[in-house]
Amino acid sequence: MKTLIAYYSLSGNTKKVAKKLESLLDADIVEIKGKKNYGSYMKAVEIAGKEFETNELPECTTKIDNLSEYDRLLVGFPLWYNKAPNLVVSFLTSLDLNGIEIYPFCTSGSQSIDGAMIQLSEYHLDAIVHPGYRFSGALSEEEVRGWLN
Repeated sequence: MKTLIAYYSLSGNTKKVAKKLESLLDADIVEIKGKKNYGSYMKAVEIAGKEFETNELPECTTKIDNLSEYDRLLVGFPLWYNKAPNLVVSFLTSLDLNGIEIYPFCTSGSQSIDGAMIQLSEYHLDAIVHPGYRFSGALSEEEVRGWLN
């Protein structure tokens, strides 16, 4: 089963998880990027709040030309207001996800991934979306392996 990991990371926490997954799965990896600069965490949360209020999906500059080569997509993000950043939604809705299995994961010190899962379900992605997983605090290889199993 060929795997692609796509992640958005502001502070580096989600990137750390994505890199660990990449090494354990021998997967391909891509960073989700957009035209908008979110700046510091406080600025990012302010911008994200406005995006959520207006349902703005910011422009995503990350393109995947060969998605049909993959069976599954692990998509990672930090939680903002108990949701995935709208940039991640923009990325996902730009793809032809037919036949792809999506495994969401997030990083958060305290919030549950449940709000992000509800958010993603609202976009009716043409994919099989599996239950998500939240990584918090110290990242152990045992925790990552446990989720993968």
